[in-house]
Amino acid sequence: MAVHRRAVSDAADFYGVNMRDDARLAFWVIYQRPKDFPEGFVLRCQYAMKDGSITFDPLCIRAKTAEGCRIHLPAGVSRIGPWENDDPVILEVWV
Repeated sequence: MAVHRRAVSDAADFYGVNMRDDARLAFWVIYQRPKDFPEGFVLRCQYAMKDGSITFDPLCIRAKTAEGCRIHLPAGVSRIGPWENDDPVILEVWV
């Protein structure tokens, strides 16, 4: 398992990620082989912003398996997706 920030971080999970003041909803997405990490799985926190846009937390967690990402999800989240129009690399969505 590797943890990445575009501005590199040593954080190990999303337990310390707080809701942004300018966001309506935080959600987590597990990707399978996205373009920026074509081997394995990636977990990213995303925010639905008050202006209707989506933005990403700079933290991402990389793992060899989806379960390797799931163990880093915050407690109490529920799986809600993906939907048929989502990018095919989206494996799971959690809120």
